[in-house]
Amino acid sequence: MRDKAKRLLIPFFGAIFPILIPRLYFAQDYQIMARPYPDNLNYVENNYFKYNIEILPHIHKKLSWLWFLPALFIDSNINYPLLVWSQRRKRGDPIDMKNDFMLILGQCLAFGIWCIPQLVAGEEVAYESLIPMVRNLALTYAVHFSA
Repeated sequence: MRDKAKRLLIPFFGAIFPILIPRLYFAQDYQIMARPYPDNLNYVENNYFKYNIEILPHIHKKLSWLWFLPALFIDSNINYPLLVWSQRRKRGDPIDMKNDFMLILGQCLAFGIWCIPQLVAGEEVAYESLIPMVRNLALTYAVHFSA
């Protein structure tokens, strides 16, 4: 997880301030005309420093091309227990209840942690699509673990 954070999250957070925010600042006119966002930034702010302060609470809605870095981090961490399980089965390692239980528990925790931000925020989309999606993915992984 530490290696994935170094390769994916550090560049993600490192690119927000020197690359993403200036790009958003210079493209304000286009963003407002093309697709207004449901936040308080539906006007052009000429002061760059004031724009930085106003955009930070809404930056998660405007990640543009940076969205794939946290998505890769989440996907790799959710799939890691199944990958380890599959590698152990391929090597022919016998089922070890302690280690295998820890892998399955890690998989369940990964799914639970994945849902927490949406559930805490109380967003309706979490109950309409995220929870059923996680449930279906967990059932698919259960089939893979049991096979």
